[in-house]
Amino acid sequence: RYKDRNYNIHGVYIEKRNPFIRPLKKGTYWISSRFTKKRWHPILKKYRAHLGVDYAAPRGTPIKSAGDGKIIYVGKSRGYGNVVKIKHADGYLTLYAHMQNFRKGLKRGMKVKKGEFIGRIGTTGLSTGPHLHFGLYKNGIAINPESIVSIKFKKKISSKNKVPEPALAIIPGLFVPASAKAPCLCPNRKDSACC
Repeated sequence: RYKDRNYNIHGVYIEKRNPFIRPLKKGTYWISSRFTKKRWHPILKKYRAHLGVDYAAPRGTPIKSAGDGKIIYVGKSRGYGNVVKIKHADGYLTLYAHMQNFRKGLKRGMKVKKGEFIGRIGTTGLSTGPHLHFGLYKNGIAINPESIVSIKFKKKISSKNKVPEPALAIIPGLFVPASAKAPCLCPNRKDSACC
């Protein structure tokens, strides 16, 4: 572990295999409302489930598909305003709501790739300001997008930050080849023999 990221024995970042990314570019949004079973609705003035994450961002900020899939809905949907729904593999569905507009030519039945532009942030439907309501469903059941969706990182740490080979032998539970020699941990011994 280095700088809150996990690396393998060779210093290569271990990326969790995840079919989804966040639908907005890093640094262009902030989370204004999280997934919860009970939230005070600012317009309806009552408690309701909030089955998605709201990413607040300036009007017109580009929205991208969170994963590879097929468009199953493009249009208006009462409180959600302008909506896009994308069906993904393994029973997943993503929902993008309150959009200002859709990408030109975006229609039902089209295939989209992860990261592909689908529209822009808006404030349509029941909305108090520009944001994207992002919903994630598995087999028709709403799940918290923040528990599944990740930001992709692929970095290799420099050799100066790698764990030195002899030190690997003293990390509990780590497999070390038989050829590796553990260092002596006795501070009072100057020879190579260990306690």
